[in-house]
Amino acid sequence: MSDALNLEVIKTRIKEIVFATCGLEPEDIADDANFIKDLGLDSLTMMEIGVDIDQEYDLDLQDEEMKLLHDVNASAALVMEKLSPAIA
Repeated sequence: MSDALNLEVIKTRIKEIVFATCGLEPEDIADDANFIKDLGLDSLTMMEIGVDIDQEYDLDLQDEEMKLLHDVNASAALVMEKLSPAIA
């Protein structure tokens, strides 16, 4: 797998997307912090983050998949899962 698509790189990029969307510093975002419960983001902000992740990786996420983006770990895992067929 390309270094550009490893899990840690994706996690870092997701944190940068969260920062760009709502101003939370990437170093203040724990990988397992729930975006809504722990970080205080609202559903509209989560929608923006989901769309940004979708566009960043050209994933074509469905509504059900957007609901799985509840923390950095889950978001990165979904990105890796969606990209796996493209990498193989």
